[in-house]
Amino acid sequence: MSYTSLNFVGNSTSYLSVPSTNLSFGTGDYTIEWWQYQTDSNPFPRIFQIGDYPSTQIGVSIEGGTFLFWSNSSYIFSYNLTTYKNT
Repeated sequence: MSYTSLNFVGNSTSYLSVPSTNLSFGTGDYTIEWWQYQTDSNPFPRIFQIGDYPSTQIGVSIEGGTFLFWSNSSYIFSYNLTTYKNT
């Protein structure tokens, strides 16, 4: 998949599943980007994730107003968000 845009219409069952061979991180440069408009207080939204929790290989979540970047089952970057809903 390259140069593609997707729209998810706001329910907890909206997701994209891609075969793992298509996402071979570590084999070159890559970019993951998104725009998100969150309207609820879901305590553990997994925005992007490879692998099943708790053995997440790489992932992004917003938990309790904190943006987290996960790698190898632990978060390696966190950033406190002052506002993340309805913005």
